[in-house]
Amino acid sequence: MGCDKAGLLLGGRTLLDRHLALLRTLGAGKLWISRMDTHIPPGVEGILPDREPDRGPMEGIARGLGATASAHLLVMAVDLPFLDERWGRLLLAQSEPGVGVVPRSCRGWEPLAALYPVEALASFEQSIEAGRLGLQEWLAAASAIGWIKAWEVPEEGKVWFRNANTAEDWHGIQNHGASN
Repeated sequence: MGCDKAGLLLGGRTLLDRHLALLRTLGAGKLWISRMDTHIPPGVEGILPDREPDRGPMEGIARGLGATASAHLLVMAVDLPFLDERWGRLLLAQSEPGVGVVPRSCRGWEPLAALYPVEALASFEQSIEAGRLGLQEWLAAASAIGWIKAWEVPEEGKVWFRNANTAEDWHGIQNHGASN
């Protein structure tokens, strides 16, 4: 989009502030941000920058898995402004030891609004080192061996995964409103 999505305003709050508030509501312990930035918002443990550029979300998830002291890492992309408490509670309710939960919609896996088990860290790192940076492929393999279970998104939840990748997307999101 050509701008920092975290700072976009929706309903009078930045997308980052909305997500941080949601994470606190869901009971998240330590909060980390995976991005290239030097500003650490209040209540955030720190920034987890990519070790190398152009590795995409795989790198951010791996960095988060390496930083967490919890059994799971909750991942939320800042450009998904309609993630809400209902989404989070439904996702977390499906959690099991050693198994992640990733929503799946008609578009496929929704890996940037998901729960990953810390046991997956080595697999993420191996994939990154081998240059296999596609989350869809990683998720298919992880699902086959039982590290990830799919959560089929209910019809009313499709809005959760409406993202702001383009200016046109953002305009549509603003017109939809900040109801959550």
